[in-house]
Amino acid sequence: MQIVMAMQDHPDRPPMLSFTVSNQEAERIKRWRKAKPDLDLIVEIAVLVCEGDEALPSADKIEPWRKTCSGPQVAIVLREDADAITAMLALRRPGNPLGTESIPVLVHQSKEDRLLARLGTAQVEYRDPTRLPPNPSATNRSPHCGHGMTCRKICVTRTARQSKHAPVMLAAIGRALAPVASGADPAPLSSDEMEVLTKIEHRRWIAERIAHGWRYGPMRDDRQMLHPDMVPYESLSNAAREKDRNAVRVLLSALEAQGQVLARVSRPTT
Repeated sequence: MQIVMAMQDHPDRPPMLSFTVSNQEAERIKRWRKAKPDLDLIVEIAVLVCEGDEALPSADKIEPWRKTCSGPQVAIVLREDADAITAMLALRRPGNPLGTESIPVLVHQSKEDRLLARLGTAQVEYRDPTRLPPNPSATNRSPHCGHGMTCRKICVTRTARQSKHAPVMLAAIGRALAPVASGADPAPLSSDEMEVLTKIEHRRWIAERIAHGWRYGPMRDDRQMLHPDMVPYESLSNAAREKDRNAVRVLLSALEAQGQVLARVSRPTT
C-alpha cells in the first residue's frame, strides 16, 4: 500500500501494479483484493502466474499483458533468498519478455547474502548493476533499494504524509520543488493545475485510508472505519471536494514556509 500511495501521479488514471507470482501467491492476492473492495479506485492490478520452477512467467502469459499494460517502472522481488537471486537475474537479463532489463530492481532479503552484496558493487562490461543494487532488509521490514529509498512509517498528520508525495504529485503539472534561493520562477498555480493536484491528492488519501483498513460507507463511522468520501473525485459533493482543495492549499503553504517554491520544469519537445 505504501507503493500504491507513492504511485498516484495522474488525476484520472490509476497506476498499474503487475504481479508475477506462483499459483499459491495468486490466490493470496485474490483474497487481498476481495478484502479491500475499494482498491479498484486507486490501482489496476494484473497477475501473471509462474508455473513450477519458472523464474518468470511464460511468454504466452506475458504477451497479452504487454498488449494492455505500459512498460514497468520498477520491479520488487519478494521471494526467499535463493529464489530472489534467480528472479533478479532473470529480470535483468537483456531482452527478457517483461522488458525489465533497464529498470530498478528492489530485492527483499531475510538475511545477508554475499552474492547479492557483490552484485551491488560489481561493474561488468556493457552492464552496470550498481545502478540497481539490492540491499538487505529484515523479514519484518520494508524492501530497500540502492538509491536510499525506503518505505517509512506513515506520519502523524495528513500534511506530513502529503509532503512525502509532493514531488510525485507536482510532476503531474510540470512542477518541481526548488529552494527560494535558487531563483526558480515561483509562478502561481492556475485553477486547472490546482484541480489536477486536488484529484491526485484525493486518490492518495483514499489509498492511505485503505492502507489503514478503512472502507466505503454511506455514513462516516469511525468505529467501523467507514467513510462516504472513498469514491471517485467526480462523485464527491462540492463540500468534500473543497476539503481536498484545502488539503492541497495547506500543503503548498507548508512547503512555502520551508523555503520551497514550485518551479516550472521544462519538458523536452517531441
